[in-house]
Amino acid sequence: MCKSKCIVCGNITRPRIKKDNAVYHECLSCHLIQELPMPSLNIVDDFYNTETDFVADDTFTGKTNDFYFSFLSPFLARRTHILDLGCGTGMFADFLHSAGHDVEAVDISRKNVESTMRYGIKAHLGFLNKIAFPEASFDVVVCMQVIEHLVDPLSEFREVNRILKHGGIFFIGTPKWDAFFPRIVKSRWKYYLPGQHVTLFNHDSINMIAEKSGFSVKSITDRLYENTGFSKYIRQFIKPFLTGKGFSTTRDGMIIVLEK
Repeated sequence: MCKSKCIVCGNITRPRIKKDNAVYHECLSCHLIQELPMPSLNIVDDFYNTETDFVADDTFTGKTNDFYFSFLSPFLARRTHILDLGCGTGMFADFLHSAGHDVEAVDISRKNVESTMRYGIKAHLGFLNKIAFPEASFDVVVCMQVIEHLVDPLSEFREVNRILKHGGIFFIGTPKWDAFFPRIVKSRWKYYLPGQHVTLFNHDSINMIAEKSGFSVKSITDRLYENTGFSKYIRQFIKPFLTGKGFSTTRDGMIIVLEK
């Protein structure tokens, strides 16, 4: 059995899911899932800045924006300084900007940064730790469907902690690998994407990385993009087995609120 060490807590991992040429390992302590071999930062940067330039498959419809905002709004003052980390094409950043907040954005894709700037938002190209914002720059950092792409999530969380003000909020949306549906479909789950989704979390691994990066966990809600009733969830659950497509449900994720 091939063993490695967890990139968050340092404990032993074991193989759990094989997908294409990659193997996803599970930490035996915090239950983080990490892809092995882990892509280097150069490989990640090349992927998101190819000749054709990666553009996020943006899921931020009006309904999704409203859903996320319902969780985030209790932590927002009348005018809050917000960083959208991994902003994609800028739709959620624009939503927050239109709500009256002072929004900046970061992405490693040139095309995504250009798209975000078209909304009149100050957008920065590059990795967060290379941009080097001043300490305590932001009231809130939002990071939607991004942390699963991070090859060194602990360093990223610590950098977010550094640039947040005391009492600041780190607001995260990410897939949850041990939700009921992915446990059933295993490697067919939509969010096992070798080379793209390299770290996958559950409640245990979120609690561990929060502790190690100086955050307290205010809440974790088991939803991905929207609230759905049980009947719609059942339809989402059954449809992939009939069509062979779309192996995911809206309950395969987490909405996470961390506080500095």
